[in-house]
Amino acid sequence: MSKNITPLEFIRLVGMDIDLPDNLNVVGTLDLRGVNITSLPSNLSVSGSLHLRGTDITKLPDNLIVGGRLYIRGSNINMMSLPDNLSVNGHISTLAAPVPLWFMNTAVA
Repeated sequence: MSKNITPLEFIRLVGMDIDLPDNLNVVGTLDLRGVNITSLPSNLSVSGSLHLRGTDITKLPDNLIVGGRLYIRGSNINMMSLPDNLSVNGHISTLAAPVPLWFMNTAVA
């Protein structure tokens, strides 16, 4: 019996490190859960949701645009400093990520 897998499932299976190019535009959802990645490129644009759970990413890049939800719960991202020009149209899932009190009453563009 054969099974079709996505490129990200293959990367997860073999444990490959990945580097994404700057100015990347993703149509749809970018699901990096459990992928061996340490940083996101500058000027990343994702029209759907962005999933970062289980990654070694510690900060969000400048000029990040997420058309859907941003899932950083269970990641190493420090929400104490937000990147320049962050835009998230959905909600930000941050449970277990440090969130400053001033952020709780701040709207993200």
